[in-house]
Amino acid sequence: MMDCKKALQESSGDLEQAVQILRKKGIAKAEKKSQRDTHEGLISAYIAPDESKGALVEINCETDFVARNETFVGLTQKVGELISNGDLSAFDDQGGLKEDSDLFAAATAMTKEAVPTLGENLTFIRATRFDLSGAGSVGAYIHLGGKIGVLAQINGSHDDVGSIVKEISIHIAAAQPSFLTRDEVPEEVLQQEREVVIAQSANKPQQIVDKIVLGKLEKYYSEVCLLEQSFVKDPDVKIKDLLGDLSIVRFVRFQLGG
Repeated sequence: MMDCKKALQESSGDLEQAVQILRKKGIAKAEKKSQRDTHEGLISAYIAPDESKGALVEINCETDFVARNETFVGLTQKVGELISNGDLSAFDDQGGLKEDSDLFAAATAMTKEAVPTLGENLTFIRATRFDLSGAGSVGAYIHLGGKIGVLAQINGSHDDVGSIVKEISIHIAAAQPSFLTRDEVPEEVLQQEREVVIAQSANKPQQIVDKIVLGKLEKYYSEVCLLEQSFVKDPDVKIKDLLGDLSIVRFVRFQLGG
């Protein structure tokens, strides 16, 4: 109220000029706070009502108190919707929002506008968006009150595809796969795994070493490749078997500050 009164006095009662004065003061306050560290925040998801597209966003703040504030939670949803409806040219081949895009700038501006209201420095960190091009579903899962978030896309027709993508997202949050398939694992990573096994099996015959290497690589695939992993809710079932005729196209897992 005091700020409003002072603005009206400065503008000699001109309402439009008073609004401009208040806006400038808000920007100035935001700039003062922009140097403060932001280690808390939220990962939030926005999914279109028809599940044809969705976005995962991370916005940071200074304290856990603000991270749990309804205004801040609402901000993350608004930014998620902005990202979900933005120009597709703003995203890279993996669906990540480009930092040099106008959409990234717009999300940053929307975030900074809330600084005067919340009284803390706020930082828009990153976003990923997935869009369907046919039948399927884009789904998400938020874990630990916004500390971890997953966005996943499944293609194909199924009555429960929405439920399946949610279950897969929950699995990804818990199992933390690094790759979708074994074909995505870089050769240099596999070579490092081979070298470790060979070093541990130095005195064994080559034929035995080869079998050990093969077994270790299979175990490695089952740990880091989503389709090779055992479903967290039923370890006897592989993710690739759970899908049936459906296919996981891509996924992303955000961890706050990660």
